[in-house]
Amino acid sequence: MTQVKIVALTHKNFELTRIGQFHIADTEQVETLGAIKQALQLDELMYLSTCNRVEFIFVQSGPVSKTQVRGLFEQLDLLDIFEDSYPKLNIYEGKQAVRHVFEVASSIDSMVLGEREILTQFRKAFEYANAKQLSGDTLRILTRQTIEVAKQIYTETKIAEKPVSVVSLSFKEFLKTGVDKYAQIALIGAGQTNGNMLRFLTKAGYTNICIYNRTLAKAEALAKSFGLRAKDLASLGKDKETYAAIISCTGADKTVVNAELFGQLTNGNANAVAIDLAVPADIDPIVGQESVTLINMAYLYPISEQNLKFREQELSKCNVILDQRLIAYNLLIKERKIELALRDIPNEMKAIREKAFSSVFNKDIEGLDANAKVLMERMADYLEKKFVAIPYKHSKKLITQNSLEQ
Repeated sequence: MTQVKIVALTHKNFELTRIGQFHIADTEQVETLGAIKQALQLDELMYLSTCNRVEFIFVQSGPVSKTQVRGLFEQLDLLDIFEDSYPKLNIYEGKQAVRHVFEVASSIDSMVLGEREILTQFRKAFEYANAKQLSGDTLRILTRQTIEVAKQIYTETKIAEKPVSVVSLSFKEFLKTGVDKYAQIALIGAGQTNGNMLRFLTKAGYTNICIYNRTLAKAEALAKSFGLRAKDLASLGKDKETYAAIISCTGADKTVVNAELFGQLTNGNANAVAIDLAVPADIDPIVGQESVTLINMAYLYPISEQNLKFREQELSKCNVILDQRLIAYNLLIKERKIELALRDIPNEMKAIREKAFSSVFNKDIEGLDANAKVLMERMADYLEKKFVAIPYKHSKKLITQNSLEQ
């Protein structure tokens, strides 16, 4: 447990524009994360990036130093903001780090308490790290336990009752604007967030929607499932379409829709609506300085605070589960260490047995009849299995006793 470390930037301590600077584009993640792991000499690394947080979850034996964090900023080409950002960072180690991961995946630490999207995002972050050989045994066990903790909290508490998410909050605010159901809507990006938004929109009767995406095939696949249109992102603003609302959530590392393009897309409509669920921002915030309604993360934050107050009565139940799960996780990690330390015992026992039969007692065995030899083989099999199990059994017993005494 002591080897797990986290460096986190969240909506609690940073402006969303600053968090956006730590977003690593999908096309650059393999190279960038590999460089970070090597430069910081990390054993394992996992990168979690959502609409309101960026977290580097890693494994190393020693504590996290300021020099090491500075190296992280250097690899991200953000040294110019290091001194200003460092005091605001959340740095977790050991037990605190594990608990924080549990809280994040269970949405206890989310901007919208009780939303379930974060668990999927966390799982995908690990799957990516695992596929790219950035993670290892420690993060594998942590992820497995984290998913179990989140599911238990969602099942045994009311924290996710009448589930709310950033997408659902933004959709509710969108409905308040009164955009006509037959009006044209441009949806930029074909990822999970926009897929969730489309479910809300189409269910409410909004079907005059065109999906724009850099990879046209992905936009077409999403559009087909909802019976909508799809276009290449490069055609945005060139096809002379007029939209009453622009909704965007992409993985771009810079603005996708500036004020000029927004004006073209809406034909200067003063009642146009913009929904930006991306970090960093897809739609230039300047758009919201006019009469246009801009629904972005900053807009939604005060609303999420009200949601937190409504649900925080369930937090005490969640904390009980977290405390119990931390104890269980600690036992699991200790048992895993024992397993790794004792993993050569079976092979060593087989070698001893082989030597006993082939050389030490070879002449004695040759003098036995066939039935006696079979019996000796069976006895050797039995004793080998029992002897191998003894150190595991006593080690686990000792771990359990020590944990109960602490």
